[in-house]
Amino acid sequence: MTIGFAKGNEEFIPLGEEENNPPWEGEVVYKDDKGIVCRCWNWREGDRTKLTANTKNAIVVIENPIPEDNKKIYEALVELKELISKYCGGEGNIKILGKDNPTAEL
Repeated sequence: MTIGFAKGNEEFIPLGEEENNPPWEGEVVYKDDKGIVCRCWNWREGDRTKLTANTKNAIVVIENPIPEDNKKIYEALVELKELISKYCGGEGNIKILGKDNPTAEL
């Protein structure tokens, strides 16, 4: 998973839609090796990577534009990881992306 800037010509099918709605040039996007995962600062998620009843692996993104809230956000991530384990039987890792570390190995 990488956070970066869109070229503006990438294919992106929004969640629940069928038509391409590419990101704007320079827009911040999350992407994997197959393409854009979400855009508009994680507000616009892609249909390709939606959760379904058959999902075995998932990425949950939480954004924080306020550095003073980093501790609260980390605590929320830890709690979310515990809830996923308790209620979904899943395991997880916490990865934090930012200017100095724009990529995480999953």
